[in-house]
Amino acid sequence: MIRIKSEMEYAARNKEVYHLWWHPHNFGASPESSLAELDELINHFTRLQGEYGMQSLNMRNLGKQIQEIAMTV
Repeated sequence: MIRIKSEMEYAARNKEVYHLWWHPHNFGASPESSLAELDELINHFTRLQGEYGMQSLNMRNLGKQIQEIAMTV
């Protein structure tokens, strides 16, 4: 958890992309603690969003954003 939050912080400060994904098996063994960890990460993201403007995008929207940037270069 510390590593993920640190990587998120680095990405937010440097206006980089951080890809966080969850698969169903991530919740299988211990769903309550997995959801608690996800909640902690969402709270951390909310802080980074307010402090650095970090965005949450799905892969489609990220692709569109990259395409838009590429068209201006």
